Amino acid sequence: MTGFLVAGAIGFGLGWLVFGQHSYSGDYVARRMSRSSERDD
Repeated sequence: MTGFLVAGAIGFGLGWLVFGQHSYSGDYVARRMSRSSERDD
C-alpha cells in the first residue's frame, strides 16, 4: 500500500512539473473546465 502511494505521489509530482513548464497550463485547464460546463449545460 505504501509503495502504491509513493508511486502515485511521484507520478503526480512529475505531472505537476510537466504542466508547470507550460505557460498555457492555466488557460488549458480553464478551457477544459469551461468545455465540460458547456457540455453539461
